[in-house]
Amino acid sequence: MSIIALLVGLLLPGLRLARGYARDALCSSNLRQASIGWTMYTNDAGLFPPRGPFDWGGVDFYDRVVWQSGLNPNRPVNPYIGSNLNEKARAEIFLCPNDIGVHYFGDPTRARYSFANESTAGLEDKDDRIYGQLGTSYRANEWIWMKPGAPGMTSGAPNYNRTSGNRPEVVTDPARFVLVGDLGPFVVGRCARSLRRGVFGEWWHGEEQCTFAFLDGHAARHQMTPGTADSRDYTFYVAPALQPRTSWVYASSPVGTPSSTN
Repeated sequence: MSIIALLVGLLLPGLRLARGYARDALCSSNLRQASIGWTMYTNDAGLFPPRGPFDWGGVDFYDRVVWQSGLNPNRPVNPYIGSNLNEKARAEIFLCPNDIGVHYFGDPTRARYSFANESTAGLEDKDDRIYGQLGTSYRANEWIWMKPGAPGMTSGAPNYNRTSGNRPEVVTDPARFVLVGDLGPFVVGRCARSLRRGVFGEWWHGEEQCTFAFLDGHAARHQMTPGTADSRDYTFYVAPALQPRTSWVYASSPVGTPSSTN
């Protein structure tokens, strides 16, 4: 019995590590399929999807115990990810296996979301995961809906959703241009460390690690560079050369500007 207990003790850390690698690989696979869906959509439409950062694709509502609904046909990228919108396996492409929801940094308050225009609004709060609240664990890059070269503004500002210039061919470096990524680190990872308090986020794959899907069709996990939206490995800007240094790190919030002070 003691030999068996010793062997189990030796095996468990390895099993946990293997499960972690499997979850990371599944997340990367999900985002790779999402990026293919975006590519197919943009090839047909000639523009990026018209919906915002949270409703580009995903399900109506997912309960962790009972399957409630399939892919929402009104989210524009969904038909390009699965022809059978009610197939559970297709819907779970939008679920990061490490999705643990998000908290506000320095505050135990858990961030909550709901779509008032959804018939299931309010039901999503039964689930602490972002997937259970928004129908997807992955957030789209809000700079896609900003006028190229404009400073960052809130979603109600005049430059928001002026997508006439935001065609995929405008992007100068498709291999670095972020389409979607894990919601938790996607936002907070762009803030300088000194500015993170009060910003929502959670490290799902390790501190300052985020999995991204890129415009050229690949997905990868990168160490984030605090305080910037344009690094050696990734960029959120449609045309980085046009972005003034005073541009907000993320367009929909006044928190966190590019800075060399982390």
